[in-house]
Amino acid sequence: MMRFLFLYPISILIHVIIALRNKLYDLRFLQIIKSKKTVISIGNIQLGGTGKTPFVAALAQQLIQKNLNPIIISRGYKRLTKDAIILTDINQYKAHHVGDEPYYL
Repeated sequence: MMRFLFLYPISILIHVIIALRNKLYDLRFLQIIKSKKTVISIGNIQLGGTGKTPFVAALAQQLIQKNLNPIIISRGYKRLTKDAIILTDINQYKAHHVGDEPYYL
């Protein structure tokens, strides 16, 4: 337990940053973007290995079976490009251009 004591000050700092960010949204200093479409956000504070990508793939399959047209938005972790990319043709890009998980999905 004592070996993780150094994390406590970091957690307080993160808490303060998140509270400040939320207050900036409340005061309209940061722009709130609203979607006319339903948004399902999948994520957590774990970096990897928690099953987010397989869950997104399974959810997309379920939505497609219900004749819905899901769109998956991703930052493309560790991709080599910076611009926004709309991946509609798998042959147009390689995984390192868009990120391996968006490419897989």
